[in-house]
Amino acid sequence: MISSQSPSSASRMQRNDDDEDDDDEEYNGGEGVKVKSTFACCYLVASLSEQHKGKTYVGFTVNPKRRLLQHNGQYANAGAKYTKKLRPCEMVFCVHGFPTKTQALGFEWAWQNPTTSRAVKDVAQNQLRIGSRHSTILNKSLLGLAMMSLSPWKHLPLVVHFFDESHKREVLKNADKKDVRIPSHVRIEVGEMSKLDAYVKACNVLKPFKKQRRTEKDDGDDLLEESEDFLHESDQLVCEVCLRKTKNIEKGNRNSVDDEGEEEVCCTCLDCGAHAHLVCLAKSFFECSRSLMCDDKENHSKSETSSDELIPEKGKCPRCDRMQTWGDVLASRARAVKNL
Repeated sequence: MISSQSPSSASRMQRNDDDEDDDDEEYNGGEGVKVKSTFACCYLVASLSEQHKGKTYVGFTVNPKRRLLQHNGQYANAGAKYTKKLRPCEMVFCVHGFPTKTQALGFEWAWQNPTTSRAVKDVAQNQLRIGSRHSTILNKSLLGLAMMSLSPWKHLPLVVHFFDESHKREVLKNADKKDVRIPSHVRIEVGEMSKLDAYVKACNVLKPFKKQRRTEKDDGDDLLEESEDFLHESDQLVCEVCLRKTKNIEKGNRNSVDDEGEEEVCCTCLDCGAHAHLVCLAKSFFECSRSLMCDDKENHSKSETSSDELIPEKGKCPRCDRMQTWGDVLASRARAVKNL
């Protein structure tokens, strides 16, 4: 799905020139450590200069605080050449919660090129009536919000973080006027950069710069310890839908599927701790949606034959009956794995 939004070779080369160091998954975190980031976001910055006030730039980063400093020239030779003429800059808002870096980069490219992206082109031209050259704060903000209801991003557990309450009010007010609908599972929050930076640091993993040479004895001891931990630790859970015991993705068994290719079970509801196969839960959600939409058997049969969706919009948790969106399920899965 992302491939339809992938940038051309020329735009990739330009991005590498303008955004050097901007998308590194590993960066220097201080004395003797590197930071492995699991956080990825797309952001909108705007110029504060009198000459270019209102001009904007859309980008991608794994560290918003550091990236804003780069845009304002506080890091020598650290990329962000495109926004040099826009300094000083402020970050209006960012979108995070992408399960993978690739999905975030696809979102960034479509946000930058709305008249070229097949996923965004119709909404940009017909609903919002904006093009790639319309780079005002409001236009770019509305476009970013509208993209969240489009495939392939509409089911992702995204979070919109505004850095100023006035920006948030203005953007959401105009979103209502333009009939820009934000999926119900998308969380909108406001806070200073320090608040977001604390969350970013919580997503990062510190590791030493230098790799110590390991001996065969060390590797053998570690393997023995891991084997003992594996034997004493429960690595199976029951799917709440099909009631079968399966591999537990939260115990580090993502690559240890059986010969039949059995799908792994994962946490799907943080409220009650329910676990299920994603495929089983999707089927359950589709059945729930049909029962809610159809009052009689005739309409029910019609809905079954006419439905061509591959991902459900929402449904009930099989354990606590709480209504969930598919984005809630993905968010629960991601948070459960991250908190281990």
